[in-house]
Amino acid sequence: MGRLKYLNRNLKLKTQFLLFFILSAFLAAFLSIILLLICIFLFHDLKQVNEIKDYVELNAENALNQNYQKELKSRIPDDFDYWLFITDDNIPYTSTSNSMPIELSNIIQNRPTKEINIVTDENHIISYIPLHSKNIEGAFILKYKNKLFLNSKFINKIIDKTSYTAFFNLFVILPIMILCPFITAFIFSLLFARGINKPLKELINASETIKQGRLDFAINTSYNNEIGQVLKSFEDMRKTLQDSLKKQWTMEEQRKDMILSLTHNIKTPVTIINGHLELISSYEQSLTSNQKKESMDIIVHNADRIRVMINQLNEIWDLERTNFSLFIQDVSLSKFTKKIKDNFDQICSKENISFKIVSSIHEEDTFSFDPIRMNEVFENIISNSIKFTNNGEIKFEIKKEEAGISFKISDTGNGFNEKELEYIFNKDYKGDEGVKSINSSGLGLYICKLIVEKHNGKIKGFNNGMGGASIEIFLPQSLMHKTKIQTPYTYN
Repeated sequence: MGRLKYLNRNLKLKTQFLLFFILSAFLAAFLSIILLLICIFLFHDLKQVNEIKDYVELNAENALNQNYQKELKSRIPDDFDYWLFITDDNIPYTSTSNSMPIELSNIIQNRPTKEINIVTDENHIISYIPLHSKNIEGAFILKYKNKLFLNSKFINKIIDKTSYTAFFNLFVILPIMILCPFITAFIFSLLFARGINKPLKELINASETIKQGRLDFAINTSYNNEIGQVLKSFEDMRKTLQDSLKKQWTMEEQRKDMILSLTHNIKTPVTIINGHLELISSYEQSLTSNQKKESMDIIVHNADRIRVMINQLNEIWDLERTNFSLFIQDVSLSKFTKKIKDNFDQICSKENISFKIVSSIHEEDTFSFDPIRMNEVFENIISNSIKFTNNGEIKFEIKKEEAGISFKISDTGNGFNEKELEYIFNKDYKGDEGVKSINSSGLGLYICKLIVEKHNGKIKGFNNGMGGASIEIFLPQSLMHKTKIQTPYTYN
């Protein structure tokens, strides 16, 4: 069984079928030969008796011939007794000195014209064979031991109506030739089916288990054939489905946490807005115009904070969708970077920050990406650098490479906390707690990460040699999920 199990697991189905077919044919032939030899042995005495009877009946007219007598003697075994009986009670010859059996007395007197077989008390069979020819009228009497099949009425009746050869061919050889191949084919079919049935049952059970919503199981993939490929594919599908559900569950948990965090973050601006509204409502008459304007500015600022937080949350949900598409187009890098510089020059100047762009690109260089989304990424990163850099420098480096393009934004601010570097792109990361961190939603860098990954790119953060933080982005040359934008992005 061990070898059969090995064959079922390691041979291809076609090879298994051919092997079982060859083994079945070989075994059928072998079994047929063995059974034929056994039957020849079992029916040997019956064949011998019938050959003697046929010979005697066919050569009845030569019964008194000496050559015939010698031939007859050579055909009859030594343990057989026989007598030739003539109608005038004469016995021309016999194989024994014993007198004829007493059991034949009445039969001989009646002179029957058909063969008669008698079984004696000593378990012998006495066959009375009447002889009718021109030269002789009498009977041939044969005595022999009663062995297997010799006294079978059914077999003897068939042989009497046909012949021993016809009986043996029809009732022995033909059934063996039919049944042996059928039996061996049936056995090997069961073995072949068993090798297929077990993994199929495993697949059915696995399907039922998945249908019940359970994925915490493993499928046996030790088969090295077509069945093994199916099992491996099913196991891969199960793992993929399990990973997908885990990711979905994790994403749902993250969304819950994000909503809870947003709810917590919104409390502060809502409290501030509510406080100033109560102030204006309660002391409207006593407040000066400047005080009212200051309260209104604070209300607008905090309302804008709430709007930004909600927009960021909506944007994350949009970016996390699997069917989200980028609007890819060929972008002039020089125009793109100039637009970014124009947007931040004044802001940086106001904060006494030097904003530099270091680029190795040429005027005519272009690159394919979604300019609106990437502009959002750079605005987010640069805004963070401005927030945490006092009277320092922000450097924006662009370098075109053979495999793609890299962007690096570095500042001379406080840098990242070394212990938190691996978490900076997680949701709700706000850096070191402080006034500036409190005003942050903690979703900016996470959004940047999502956008870059949608471009099949990579983003990483680290502390630079100037003591500040650096964010480096790499976009590959070939982008997936391209969608042509109908209205091109402009930089004017």
